[in-house]
Amino acid sequence: MLQSKFRTLTYFRFWISTAQREDYALDLTTYLLTSLVLFCGAFVQGVIGFGFNVMGVPFITILAGPKMAVSLISVPSQINCLVLVWRIRRKEKDTVPLNFGPLLPLLLMGGIGTFAGATLLVALDPSIVLTCLGVLIMLFVFTDNIRKNWRPSPKYEKQLAFVVGAVTGVLNGLAGICGPTLAPYFYTLRLDKHQFVYYLNVIFLFFGAYQWISFFALGLYTWERILLGLSFLPLSLTAIWLGERARYRVSPVFFNRLILVVLFITALDLLRRGLHLF
Repeated sequence: MLQSKFRTLTYFRFWISTAQREDYALDLTTYLLTSLVLFCGAFVQGVIGFGFNVMGVPFITILAGPKMAVSLISVPSQINCLVLVWRIRRKEKDTVPLNFGPLLPLLLMGGIGTFAGATLLVALDPSIVLTCLGVLIMLFVFTDNIRKNWRPSPKYEKQLAFVVGAVTGVLNGLAGICGPTLAPYFYTLRLDKHQFVYYLNVIFLFFGAYQWISFFALGLYTWERILLGLSFLPLSLTAIWLGERARYRVSPVFFNRLILVVLFITALDLLRRGLHLF
């Protein structure tokens, strides 16, 4: 028993020491702080469908750089999405039908855009893209009252989906987040809160798969990063479960306001990263 515990501790230290050699010093305090941030992000994702990557990627980027942050977060993020989709499908299958028709343009362009974004992550500084996106999301948040009763015309929904899919794919490969573009898109469709979370995370699953393929192809994954990402999984799944319980208790008005708050925080972070403020 003691020998088994010693082997587990030695293996954990191996993850830490490898991460130190590769990208940054991940001491125990840093690991615990990262766990706390990811727990909060997973709770928010359980409530509104996104927020895990939005909160986790910036924090780890400050410590480790964008390559480590994006590849590390992608592992528990994908499993979080899978659990959310499965739980909503089990509980709300009569009110949340799965219709892939409107999602196909998003999925098609998202695959192309993700590989393009991952290529840019390796080759370029993404400052301009992040800054422009931060400004656009800020405008989206502050014009919510003006757009209160607006939704895309059915005539142009498909064209808009192609554009959103391409932009989301680039952002997904470049910065490891796709909520900042998908959430406003689904928000304008005026979905029920469970539908919003469900369809958003169905898309996240596909974009996560695109991201994994791109990262493996470009050499951004290592076994150490994958194992370190998996070590955060118990906390994130617990937070997802708590967030889901909270979603059933919040009103639609509060739900929509929380989406706008998270988008506002996201916009601030994108501007910070794009302008290299700190």
